[in-house]
Amino acid sequence: MTGTKLDVSAGFQNASTLTFEFGNVTVSTVSLILLDKYLNIATVDPTAKQIKQLMQAGKAAVTTAVARSKKYIVSAQNDKGNDIKADVPVIKGIASGNLSVSTTGSKNQKVVFEGPDAVTFGLQAALLRFDKSGVITALDQVASGSAVFGLAAKPKAQTPGKPQLVTSKSRFIEIA
Repeated sequence: MTGTKLDVSAGFQNASTLTFEFGNVTVSTVSLILLDKYLNIATVDPTAKQIKQLMQAGKAAVTTAVARSKKYIVSAQNDKGNDIKADVPVIKGIASGNLSVSTTGSKNQKVVFEGPDAVTFGLQAALLRFDKSGVITALDQVASGSAVFGLAAKPKAQTPGKPQLVTSKSRFIEIA
């Protein structure tokens, strides 16, 4: 699925809800205990001023777990909650590259997207808090569904490339 831009909305025209499942999930993790030990003996590079400011403000984070899958399964439901059949020929016509599209389920109502490379669909992070001298004071797990971290390519009121915390009250955030 890597490198494939896919707009499958035409294949799910009568859907009011989409349900996503992930097959053959792999998870890579960082031990919080080992991370804590490392951070307690590490020193902050004094020339990394923006990172130091983020750390002191409690806005620096480290990814502690990443979930990936090569297989995504999508089913569509109407406004009454009943499964509806997707227009698989339309979806197959949109998919490109090494992405395969098939169906599964008792009535073939689930569409299976599978590619050769695993794609990240979830992550877990911990906020790092440091005092003015650069000593770690806290390692707080980010609440599920509460934030996304990234580099802003062209932020409106920020320095380009400066890391920033993006929060949302929604469970999902679209990153383009």
